[in-house]
Amino acid sequence: PGGHRGGPQRPPGEVAVAGQPEDLQLPLGLLGAHLWGLPHPPPVGADRRPLHFPEGHRPVHLPDPRRVYLYGGRGLLNVSRIIVHPNYVAAHLGFDLALLRLATRVGAASNVQPVTLPPEALNFTPEDECWLTGWGRTSYYTPLHPPYRLQQVHIPLEDHEACEEGYKEYLHASADRTVIPEDMLCAGSLGRGPCMGDSGGPLVCRKRGSWVQVGVVSWGIGCSTIQLPAVFTSVQSHVAWIRREIRKCG
Repeated sequence: PGGHRGGPQRPPGEVAVAGQPEDLQLPLGLLGAHLWGLPHPPPVGADRRPLHFPEGHRPVHLPDPRRVYLYGGRGLLNVSRIIVHPNYVAAHLGFDLALLRLATRVGAASNVQPVTLPPEALNFTPEDECWLTGWGRTSYYTPLHPPYRLQQVHIPLEDHEACEEGYKEYLHASADRTVIPEDMLCAGSLGRGPCMGDSGGPLVCRKRGSWVQVGVVSWGIGCSTIQLPAVFTSVQSHVAWIRREIRKCG
């Protein structure tokens, strides 16, 4: 993101998939209950394993979980299962998230804590303190350089209707077309937002003294070089599905 190196006073650290930042296949946003990750659906991996969706939805190919590793502090964490939302087709159509089940539990540390899922009834506003973290480009033409330190930037949430109208105007979309799906939210401002390599990363907000994961980086235009916010999957819209899938796995 268009941010700076993380510090101890900011949101808890996150876990990342092994690999150089811009080559990450599954950027990890959420480490809830010490056992689950919440990125957005991965691209095609080297080991193609089709996941078939309901009639009329295209299959998505996933990497073999046995060959996906997450950075966790100084060690590597194994992934035992990848679950993509069954309604996912393409990012701009919504349902842009997946769950990663870790093979073993991850203990909390002084600088790494699990963020929580947002209660479905909790209201978030542009006045809330929200932060985006990631290993993506620091500007449109500037990749993150070694040693690839985690970047962070404080960004505002954007009113959904204002975001919809802004994108319609920019894209010259017809009045009857919906650009921002209902299960998505907007956040960011000129010079402050995600860029290439941040996809799947977490947007967390402080609420009632705790850090809550509000969004997952999905898509946008121009790496915050124009006056349009980025678009995130709204975690709040999918809490019921997330909890249901976790219960299924026991």
